[in-house]
Parts: sequence; C-alpha cells; structure tokens
Amino acid sequence: IVYLIMAVPISPMGIGVGQITMHQLFADFGANNPAEGANLITLYQTIIICVNCLGVIPYLRYKISIPKPSEDRPAQSN
Repeated sequence: IVYLIMAVPISPMGIGVGQITMHQLFADFGANNPAEGANLITLYQTIIICVNCLGVIPYLRYKISIPKPSEDRPAQSN
C-alpha cells in the first residue's frame, strides 16, 4: 500500500508522502509509537539513495575506458 501511494508523482521518491502514509498506517493499526513508521520509511529511502549512488563507480570506469576518436585519422567510408 505504501509503495503504491509513494508512486504518485508528488515528490521525488515519494519523500514526505511515504512518511505520512507509514505514520498513518502505524497509527491505524494501533502501534504504540506511530512515528516509528515514518522512521522506517526514511531509513528505507536513505538506503536506496546510498545504493543507487554506488552506480556512479561503474559509470565513471566505463566512461574513462572509452577511447576518444582521433582527429588525425581519416574517416572511413563504407
């Protein structure tokens, strides 16, 4: 339910929307501290952002390994 509500394009990654939704779900299901729901979704979003940021490593390695075309060589015609 939370992920479906977070998918509504209100904010990037559902930040804020997920916290409100989890808080309300925890409160509706009778949790002693519904703020823990907001903390859980914040932890989830932080982990997802950190893991996705690791994608820059292969990107930079691939980008560096591509040879640049030389202007000295004549263009080949097929």
